[in-house]
Amino acid sequence: MKIDNIIIGRSLTCLLYSWKTQTKCLIKDPEYVFKFDKRYEGYDLSFLNAKNPNELWSNLCFVMSLSSLLLFPNNVASYRFDENILTVITKGNKRVEINTNNPQEFDADTEYHGVYDFFDIKELSTHDVDRIEDQNDFVGQLDFYRFAGTARGLVGSSRMTQEQLLDPDLGQGIAKLKALRMIKNEGLVGNFGREYKGKKYYKRPKIEFHKRVTTPLVQSQLTFDEVYKMPQTKGEAWKMIETLKTR
Repeated sequence: MKIDNIIIGRSLTCLLYSWKTQTKCLIKDPEYVFKFDKRYEGYDLSFLNAKNPNELWSNLCFVMSLSSLLLFPNNVASYRFDENILTVITKGNKRVEINTNNPQEFDADTEYHGVYDFFDIKELSTHDVDRIEDQNDFVGQLDFYRFAGTARGLVGSSRMTQEQLLDPDLGQGIAKLKALRMIKNEGLVGNFGREYKGKKYYKRPKIEFHKRVTTPLVQSQLTFDEVYKMPQTKGEAWKMIETLKTR
């Protein structure tokens, strides 16, 4: 197999860059794309029928797999490059050699991880708060998930080093306590308890830990904003998808 140009990366920015330039792309160990990531707020993602960055990732993977821009989608175990040969080992232990002159490493590792603690809401009064923020890397942002207009869950976002990930003082139990304190400071309360002498009393909010998702954060060659503003190359893959949209 011969491919002149290949982009290798892990991020949403890398995937979008590949689509914008219509260049073949190899994704290994993809960065988790958080639905409420503030880095992607304020962008119109409807060009691929997406409402948030998580949907954009899914839709890009779909159209790029369909058009063969994304190589071995969700099937890359490892790769190495040596003397113009990019060797890819799939998760099924299949070895594929690609003759290429210009593989481009788009993303570089950093010391930080994105950490997302998900909680189920057990008791919380009705409210219209969507986000609570705190000037701290540990649970610096709380976002509420809504179903039929009612908050049913929430997720706390953190940025942590590998050392901090192993610190019990920054574990899921402490994240829960931090989230409850932020909820209380926002003035939110639990379910109605009772009324006494004309005054209403409410229970304390209750949340239950569901899961923690961690992902290494990367430094891309270009920012998402820079890639988003790039003109769209109208290659064969782009033309195929545009044709499918009209059917």
